[in-house]
Amino acid sequence: VAPELARSLLHCRVPDWADAEQQGPGGSPEVVRLQCLVALLGVVPLQAGDTLLAEVYSPHLDTTQRLFILDTLAAAAHELAAPASAPAIDMGGLLHGPG
Repeated sequence: VAPELARSLLHCRVPDWADAEQQGPGGSPEVVRLQCLVALLGVVPLQAGDTLLAEVYSPHLDTTQRLFILDTLAAAAHELAAPASAPAIDMGGLLHGPG
């Protein structure tokens, strides 16, 4: 299930109008999508990580999606290394101090 979920979260796109309109308690839909992928990588790192790494070289991805994968892997690595002090995830995968 993890590989399919990782692929689905990677390939789904939030329309610009929905991203601007849907500011929920967890942030924009793009931030929530990133947080979900990081959580998935934290629970099943080998299955989800192998899937995302295989997708990096897929001819069907654009540069934005490849950067999204790298941001996700970096955030997941921080979380796995030190869960209590993992940086908070913000728009575009930017990492800010613990929180």
